[in-house]
Amino acid sequence: MGVIKKEGIKQSIVTYIGVLFGAVNTMYFYPKYFTEEELGLFRFLMDSALLLLPFVSLGITNLSIRMFPKFKNEENGHNGLLYFLFVGVFIGYAIFLVCFLMAYPIFEGFFMDKSNLVKDYWIYIIPLSGLSILIIVATQYILNFKKVLLPTIINDLYIKIGLPIIAVLCFFNFISITEGVYFLVGIYVLRLISLIGYIVFLKEWYWKPNWNFLKKPVMNEMKVYSFYGILGSLGGIMATRIDVFMIALLATNDLKAVGVYSIAMFIANIITVPARSINSIASPVIAESWKNNDISNIKSIYSKSSIILTTLGLLFLIGIWSSIDDLFSLMPNGEKYEIGKYVILILGIGKLFDLATGTNSQIIAYSKFFRFNFYAVLVLAVLNVISNVIFIPIYQIKGAAIATASSLLIFNICKSAYVYYKIGLQPFTMDTLKVLIIGSLVYLLGMNIPPINIPLADIAIRSFVIGVTFMGSIIYFNISEDITTLFWQTLDKFKIIRKK
Repeated sequence: MGVIKKEGIKQSIVTYIGVLFGAVNTMYFYPKYFTEEELGLFRFLMDSALLLLPFVSLGITNLSIRMFPKFKNEENGHNGLLYFLFVGVFIGYAIFLVCFLMAYPIFEGFFMDKSNLVKDYWIYIIPLSGLSILIIVATQYILNFKKVLLPTIINDLYIKIGLPIIAVLCFFNFISITEGVYFLVGIYVLRLISLIGYIVFLKEWYWKPNWNFLKKPVMNEMKVYSFYGILGSLGGIMATRIDVFMIALLATNDLKAVGVYSIAMFIANIITVPARSINSIASPVIAESWKNNDISNIKSIYSKSSIILTTLGLLFLIGIWSSIDDLFSLMPNGEKYEIGKYVILILGIGKLFDLATGTNSQIIAYSKFFRFNFYAVLVLAVLNVISNVIFIPIYQIKGAAIATASSLLIFNICKSAYVYYKIGLQPFTMDTLKVLIIGSLVYLLGMNIPPINIPLADIAIRSFVIGVTFMGSIIYFNISEDITTLFWQTLDKFKIIRKK
């Protein structure tokens, strides 16, 4: 866990800064300067672009980390892996564009009975999807060099700074919604240019293919993994990210519902922040461990990531839910978004279970058992779509949350069971139960703190008591050795106190 912890801490700092920006945007800028429909439009465009990635990528995005240990050769430009990745996605996007142009009347008719904003701007999903796939390829290529800090800044902060600027400019009529959408596309272009520039800066921009390296065994592995990558990406997105698209199609007041849901989804996603840091840097380490058949290292990463993510995820969930009413009271037009309150709880519980199962996806994805991920996620994708179709008309945005949380629960149960069956590893220990017990007691404590009826002060007091009590208990009982060690190292570094 050494390199994971070191790089994870760096990324976490940037990610938490991004969360701070996101919180300010979500709690202030978006509700104040966007209407629910306008916010729904931008979320709809960005999330719908992701839905198209499996059809655009040809499974290429899954090859960067998977194949890098085989291609790795600095003297020979890593045998042209970057060239093959970019050429592959360009070919995939070209095929997609041809198919799209042939089926354009079908797409156009599909959106004609929706709101005016959807009818006018759905076409921008196409360029955003192309830019998104290139951004993902560049980001994953950089991760192979254990560099996570700058890609996190580029991918996380650019949007979180750019989108509120669009909101303010549109609100004061400096730009139109159309120009705001252009601005959004420009942010994606800037992200791609910045990532490519960073690859050049790292001196890892190799554009000379080594065709001799693509011998039959390597080509066959790439073909197989790409094929299953298409299925897995499609299933993964449909299983966990199709909710916004389905709300736009099935909910009453489509884009208003998307806008409200996007606010609730952002708040729920705060608990997944630690996972972004750990999983992004753990992926290449796990891939390398599989190459070296280092099962003990995989086991260590699996169990330690589970307890760390469970601890931090539960802390965030308790903190958010105990102050949820105060959060909405602080928001401009908060009463319009308060109907998403229970969406936060439902999604939060689903995401907490996802965190608790640690790096099960990465362990399967970079092993010889990678096919299981793709079959399982396809089945769950179908279940999620069916669940959305059933629950959204009945429960509206809460129905979408139920469908997504259920998919996360079932999917992670299946993955964890498969890892245990095939490899004999499972992430849970008695420490997991201890964390849950501590979390339950701390939540009861937080909910019984007398309010002073000043929302910001109530949030601050409750968060302080919950945070100190929860993390103090985790460190006192040494539930996570990594968290305890980091705590004492931090105090020692800043000369606050030295542990004997």
